[in-house]
Amino acid sequence: MPNATAIPRSDASKLALLQHLNANLPNYAATLEISADDLALLKTGTDWFEHTLKVPALSRCIYHTEFTDFLLPRSS
Repeated sequence: MPNATAIPRSDASKLALLQHLNANLPNYAATLEISADDLALLKTGTDWFEHTLKVPALSRCIYHTEFTDFLLPRSS
């Protein structure tokens, strides 16, 4: 696998890696000398990354509904 990298290329794979690190890194924090502040930053970063991936999908749904309602008004 000459083209394999340690850093995932897709957003879904990056999120999976962040979630994996967030779940498992605290077990090794003392050994690796990772501070509680660093672990908190990892959690915050993971949460925000997940949020940014969800927001465009949610906004598309909202705007699609508003646009559809504008074009095809519901009868009262």
